[in-house]
Amino acid sequence: MKKLYIDVMIMKGAKFYCSLIYKYNPLFKIRLEDIERFVHDKRPTLKYRKDVVLILDNKQQVAL
Repeated sequence: MKKLYIDVMIMKGAKFYCSLIYKYNPLFKIRLEDIERFVHDKRPTLKYRKDVVLILDNKQQVAL
């Protein structure tokens, strides 16, 4: 399982709200609908807001 780090911003990206970690299997494609559903399940108060921005970051470990 790999991790996808999600920063949730409100007010169209002007204010930081929270960070979430989405675990996924790299054998399957990640769909935006699945990520949106995950965020709404974790933070149900964001469901009806129209000014939410999601910033996705896939941090990978590098062995030196």
